[in-house]
Amino acid sequence: MATLKTRFPNPAFPLLERFALKDAALARALVWWVGIAFLTFAGWTILQFATPHIIGHDGYYHIKIADVMRRAGLAGLRLDFIWLPLTILAPNAFADHHYLYHILLIPFTFIDLTLGAKLASIVFPALTFLTIAWSLRRQHVFGAFAWTLALFLLSDPFLFRLAMPRAQALSLLVLIVGIQWMLDGKERRLALLAFVYVWLYNAFLLLPLCAVLYAVAVFVAERRLAWRVVLYVGIGTTLGFVLHPYTPNNILFTFQHLYPKFLQQLGYAEGFNTTASVGSEWSPYQTWTLVKNSGPALALFALGALGLGMRAKRMNTAELTWFLCALVFGVLLAQARRFIEYYPAFALMFCAVIWSDTLRAAWQNHSRQTRLIAVGALAAIVIVAAQFTFRSATKTIAAQPAPIFRGASQWLIANTPQGARLFQTDWDDFPQLYFFNSHNTYTLGLDPTYSELYDRELYATWVKLTRGNLKQPAETIRKKFGADYIISDLKHDAFINDARRDPNMQVVYSDNHAIVFRIR
Repeated sequence: MATLKTRFPNPAFPLLERFALKDAALARALVWWVGIAFLTFAGWTILQFATPHIIGHDGYYHIKIADVMRRAGLAGLRLDFIWLPLTILAPNAFADHHYLYHILLIPFTFIDLTLGAKLASIVFPALTFLTIAWSLRRQHVFGAFAWTLALFLLSDPFLFRLAMPRAQALSLLVLIVGIQWMLDGKERRLALLAFVYVWLYNAFLLLPLCAVLYAVAVFVAERRLAWRVVLYVGIGTTLGFVLHPYTPNNILFTFQHLYPKFLQQLGYAEGFNTTASVGSEWSPYQTWTLVKNSGPALALFALGALGLGMRAKRMNTAELTWFLCALVFGVLLAQARRFIEYYPAFALMFCAVIWSDTLRAAWQNHSRQTRLIAVGALAAIVIVAAQFTFRSATKTIAAQPAPIFRGASQWLIANTPQGARLFQTDWDDFPQLYFFNSHNTYTLGLDPTYSELYDRELYATWVKLTRGNLKQPAETIRKKFGADYIISDLKHDAFINDARRDPNMQVVYSDNHAIVFRIR
């Protein structure tokens, strides 16, 4: 039978044929992206709505400040932050170190804030996973679809932390885009990306770190200096600092916020007079705990290393870059558990690029039946892994406690003057208190070092009070903290007992979760 080409000889036919092939490729790509987007958004939706509450503590603060910025109009672009006057975030020193993240949250504040925070925490991590899929396709990694979905199976805390209404997911997105642009030779774009990163999140130093790791990989693999990458990232980071809406406060704040924590990991935090506990995210995991909650991520790095040992050729620049990123972020994870936000993704990228050619060759050289068996085996592995990671993350999220300060906050709004200062018994109660009540101001919050760096003696007094080490606390609270009202959960028995015995303190509100005292 005559083909279309022989029946209708036409010099335009090759062009039409190319268009047909191109249309088919576009159709396949569209199906691919629609499929991966649907599954990615579905996965994050399942995780996010495993609980009706906001996940974690700080998300309450982030969605609330975005709402305050929106309601302030143009003034919200440089917010007059009045709520923590006894910390380094006092009004004359405030710097919003999540500035761009808060702006990105604003569209989610036109609805119920809890729902808005949860929707944002579906969109942002889903976009991060799709960015990883884009990077895998850019590098022609075999099985990019499966590798992307595998991100849901690597680590319980990885999923939990990315599900929080915090900037971690977008931070990982920026690093993936940055590394891919480095590999693509798009150095100038990195200046803009670094600029944006400084405004987005105070982990912006991670992009210069990745730039240095890429430069090392280029030097080892290609014997040349990739100085432009480091230069453009440095320029963007510097300009982001200088042109930040909160300059110069942001420069001092970055130093005060980050360096004590880095030195604490090295055992030198006492040089900054910081003794406050900053939460578990800055402490390392126990080894067996990490194996249990992130075993697949650790296994991927080992599998990637095994792939290196099974082949004769040297690593190219991309492979070495992902290897160094996985290695360095693994070391950082060994120092502080918060780097679980990054390590599983880098371990997966490393393993994927190392095994890509081997898997492609095996797929092409085997029969259809063998391929079906391989797909079935892969599906079984996914189902088993899902029981230990995705399901575990879902249970962890489902166990999130309900907020406890709604009733007390409503009473305080109705019965205290605008801006009246509250003394609270836990620093990490602030995000939830602020979420329900921006009518009052607070003693401390977000990070206890913010209070200790502001006034070491005042912070020490707060610690003594909340631990029940200062009897009859009313006079000290009013004199030193300028507060006439005290709010506490019901776990601080020592303080509550002291307050009840103090004749100058009166219980004005209580429920099953919280208690409010007024100084007479």
